[in-house]
Amino acid sequence: MCLYKVNQRLAGRGTKIYTGWKVFDKLGSEYYFRYFLHEGKTAVPVNQWLKANERSIGSVMGTGPRYDSGFHIFKYPYPAQYTAKVWDHLVAVRVKFRGVVARGREADNEVIVAREMYVPYRKPGRTRNVNKKKK
Repeated sequence: MCLYKVNQRLAGRGTKIYTGWKVFDKLGSEYYFRYFLHEGKTAVPVNQWLKANERSIGSVMGTGPRYDSGFHIFKYPYPAQYTAKVWDHLVAVRVKFRGVVARGREADNEVIVAREMYVPYRKPGRTRNVNKKKK
């Protein structure tokens, strides 16, 4: 995933924790990164803070404005859930993140790039439907 438009670049030093949505490949009960490795592996470590490699990259694979690398997280649930519904092997997971380095657009959706991400593990069958209204 690459930003095609960078709206804002930030230092990534913030410690405030936010929530967003990330799309992963899912095989059995394991999550996997879709595009890039984390510490040489595709498997996603859960229940711990993950740190992204720090390097400057260009949006749209090097052709657009530069921004610091990090985890690309959807700000809103709908784009992540829609993407996950298109393919059976994908899942949209609510994640925590901090250290925002960029905000921009990706596939016409608002995306945040963060230095750190926390992926909670949910037992199979215990997913939360965010579209369901509370009574």
